[in-house]
Amino acid sequence: MADLLTISVALGLAIAASLVAIFYMLGQYLSIEGLKAYSRVEVGELVLSVVVAAVVLAAFTSQLPILQVVSGDNTMSSVKVAGLMQTYMERPLVSMIKVLSQDAFRFTKVASYNYNYQAPSFLPFNPTSSNSPGSGGYPIITQLTTAVDTSSMTLLLAQTARIAYLFMDYSFALLLMPIGFILRFIPPTRKAGGLLLGIGLSVHLVFPAAVVMTSGLATSFAPSLSPDSSNPRSWENDGGQAADGKGLLLADPGDPPSSGIIANPAAQTLYQAGEVIGPKGVCSAACAAICAPLVVTGGFIACWEGCMGESPPQAPYIPGWACQGIYGMVSWLLQVAFPVYGTYAVENSGLAKSPDEIASQYFDPLIHTVLPVAIERNLAVLLMIVIDLAASVVLARAFANVLGGEGQLYGLNKLI
Repeated sequence: MADLLTISVALGLAIAASLVAIFYMLGQYLSIEGLKAYSRVEVGELVLSVVVAAVVLAAFTSQLPILQVVSGDNTMSSVKVAGLMQTYMERPLVSMIKVLSQDAFRFTKVASYNYNYQAPSFLPFNPTSSNSPGSGGYPIITQLTTAVDTSSMTLLLAQTARIAYLFMDYSFALLLMPIGFILRFIPPTRKAGGLLLGIGLSVHLVFPAAVVMTSGLATSFAPSLSPDSSNPRSWENDGGQAADGKGLLLADPGDPPSSGIIANPAAQTLYQAGEVIGPKGVCSAACAAICAPLVVTGGFIACWEGCMGESPPQAPYIPGWACQGIYGMVSWLLQVAFPVYGTYAVENSGLAKSPDEIASQYFDPLIHTVLPVAIERNLAVLLMIVIDLAASVVLARAFANVLGGEGQLYGLNKLI
């Protein structure tokens, strides 16, 4: 990389010197004193450009020593700077999104499940549904969803900053810095060259140094960004139980009460089959059971037809009104039993806890631990990115002015 930059300096110097020589010869040949005077001034500018190029080269090649001094790590490099951005910006947010998603799923089961049914009108209390004892906390689910969305957007910004840094660091070193050296030597493009050199120095030196410093300070104002698992608030410990103060995960409430019975495929099939077959189907099944012993002797069909009254009735015979009565009685018993059973199941299940248990295991951890940590991480990462970008933009402008380039960055200042 240093050889490429050195070659670009030599090339720029050769082009600029050739232009100055051509201008001077034209002035001498055409007897234009102004052109010769301009050529003499440009000789001084060439000397200044050589000094600028030497200083920029020295600064550009000192990236590793500068980063190592700032970080105290003798192996620090641009790749490790990107790793710091992952460790202190991205991974805490990834862990936060994972925990928030699990907590939202678990808390939704606690707060939003209910059973709806239609009880017989003659029941004095006439219940129609059984709701979760934690249903009052449903608005918190919206806050959890918002926290997931916000953390995802902040993560997108952090990943964009890291990828953009790596791209610009390599692109400036391999392409834009050499172009900047060449343009800095040529009189008409001197300001553009100084601007490219200033931005290149800022991207190559200032931004990574700012990342190293803000990463070192991050755990001071945002302990939850720490990758050290010995820190109880570290994102490495997010998987612990929030109610115990050792993590951010809510207790797993398990499945809703009696979901294994109500949502059982076999039970659903049986219920739907009962709705389809109706009273006649109930009697048909009863007659088939009664006449089953005659399957071997061959009298099953006659017995079943007689039982159903489809042929001259014979014993055993179940009249149609009895079929309707049996079906109605079973339906009535189910209508009475289901609301009573549903209420009992909700009030006596492991998921349906007492108000104090719901508060201690779900409400309090969410309000006092999970959501505050989510806010802390999002704000801390945003501040780190803004500080790193602000330092880079401000010093890029200063470097451009010092190197004789265009000081206006055309809208980048407004970005901050």
